[in-house]
Amino acid sequence: PSNTGDHLSEVVQRGQRRALEEGKYIHIAKHGYYKDPNDHLRPDGEYWVMVKRAFELRAEGKTQEEVAEFLNKSRYTRAPTEGEVRKPYHMTINKVANMLHDPIY
Repeated sequence: PSNTGDHLSEVVQRGQRRALEEGKYIHIAKHGYYKDPNDHLRPDGEYWVMVKRAFELRAEGKTQEEVAEFLNKSRYTRAPTEGEVRKPYHMTINKVANMLHDPIY
């Protein structure tokens, strides 16, 4: 029984490694990006600009709370996953902190 689980885990990891080697992103899109039909991250227009500005604000000494307020007042939204409609996304201090510490950026 555990051999089946081990094998499945190896197969999944191999598939994820292959996708990453091809430049594909296997999770939901990062803030400011959308996934194209080939699963590559692409800048998401004005929302990418908002996220870029959020990083600049933090570098200028603004607090994470001020960055969250900026994004919320700017009507920031995340790129919808396939089949979803773009809807408002409320940024919190914790969400900003996680975004700012994410090595993908």
